[in-house]
Amino acid sequence: MLAKTTSILIRPDRLPNSFDQEAPCTWSPFTLVGRSRAGEGTSFTIPELKWVFECGALVQGWKPVRIFLTHTHCDHVHFLTHFKDEKSPPLVHLPVKAAPLVKAYLKAHQEMVDCSTETKSQEAVQCKQDLILTATQAGEEFRFRQGGAEFIMQTIECDHRIPCLGYSIYKQKFKLKEEYVGLPGPEIGRLRKEGVEVTSGHREPLILYLGDTTHKVFEMHEDLLKEQRVVVVECSFIDESDLERADTTKHMHWKNLKPFVDAHPGVLFMLIHFTLKQKSLDFRQFFLNQSTHRNVHPMLINEEVEMEWKKSGEKGDAPCCNCFMCCEPGQL
Repeated sequence: MLAKTTSILIRPDRLPNSFDQEAPCTWSPFTLVGRSRAGEGTSFTIPELKWVFECGALVQGWKPVRIFLTHTHCDHVHFLTHFKDEKSPPLVHLPVKAAPLVKAYLKAHQEMVDCSTETKSQEAVQCKQDLILTATQAGEEFRFRQGGAEFIMQTIECDHRIPCLGYSIYKQKFKLKEEYVGLPGPEIGRLRKEGVEVTSGHREPLILYLGDTTHKVFEMHEDLLKEQRVVVVECSFIDESDLERADTTKHMHWKNLKPFVDAHPGVLFMLIHFTLKQKSLDFRQFFLNQSTHRNVHPMLINEEVEMEWKKSGEKGDAPCCNCFMCCEPGQL
């Protein structure tokens, strides 16, 4: 059974044009769907692209073409075996040090399914290509094509207890060079046949998805928040009493994240991985007044917020997110 999810439609026209040297994004709107609670399960998808980030919960009924694993804690990989597909195996990005462990995990899972550790069974496991694991070092860059579009993915080192990656993804765009703007189509076609480069490429930031981490990830990679406009990042803790715990477990505390949020009003911070110590309603109410720029969207399950609101005895409707992506411009 699929888990309850939350979703948000990411529209480029809702992103403030607050980047000094960047033109407004032109990519089509996309949806981020999923759920995340620390220790319970984290998984998000972009249905339009058939991408899955993390496999700690089952949040969609379709098979992905690409999976981005940040690290191997159980609440992020629990449902990986669900996506095994010999006919059309999805490609799985994961940290280099995690690759042999995930291979062993998949092998053990298949042996459990077969209820056998015999030689023939082991050979069958090794021959199966039902998930294509792509081990990735932090700092690498990959280009891939999908559905006629070209994407660029950069891997980001996160600050966690075990090897953990983030994924900074861009869409490659091409436009006519200034000197060829206004030329008739046949003339441009002729130049192309002659081998003339009539277009120039540029990358448009699409999404930054960070694995479990502390605020130090933004100190280690200072350009991240200058380039990306849509950022998915954990915020496990909000209570002052949890500051030491956040430091010990290498998770994000709001007190440490807030300065980066305030310093980048044009970036939408989608917060995930909330501690189970507090209710969804607690987080919703807390974040309503935390950002003067309204650039924070906590990825909370609306049904849970509404149910907890009713139980609290409060009158009227449950509080809604007031970020600039959810609200019409006139409501801000």
